[in-house]
Amino acid sequence: MKNITLREIMSAATVTVDINNKTEEVKNLFEHHHLHHIPVVKDGKLAGIISLTDFLRVTLGAEIVEKGETFDNEGINKVILDYLTVEKLMTPNPVSLSPDAKLSDAIALFKVNMFHAIPIVENGKVTGIISTLDLVKHMEKFLE
Repeated sequence: MKNITLREIMSAATVTVDINNKTEEVKNLFEHHHLHHIPVVKDGKLAGIISLTDFLRVTLGAEIVEKGETFDNEGINKVILDYLTVEKLMTPNPVSLSPDAKLSDAIALFKVNMFHAIPIVENGKVTGIISTLDLVKHMEKFLE
């Protein structure tokens, strides 16, 4: 198990979002792809990451309005979804790893940090992502 690389267990062909996109685009990606983390790119290179938790923290009012609840500042929610860019929501310069990094490298990072996903970058391009859920799924194989 010590020689397992991230390439073997990462989620490949990751959905990304451009740094200049609007929050509405991020919302659509989270909803349609059922994601929990989206790497952010600028000129094709990793610039940040947005978690579903961070997105909901900022846009919670807009989500409540969509579910039929009343919210006094509905106009503010429209502004958030229409005008706030990905750059304002993302965590900039996230830790990333190579697909050839060892599983133990990812585990060590998860243990000392408060994040739950690490973008996988090869030759400057995002090629995948590994999350704590990917680790759990991988470990499940050993219990069968």
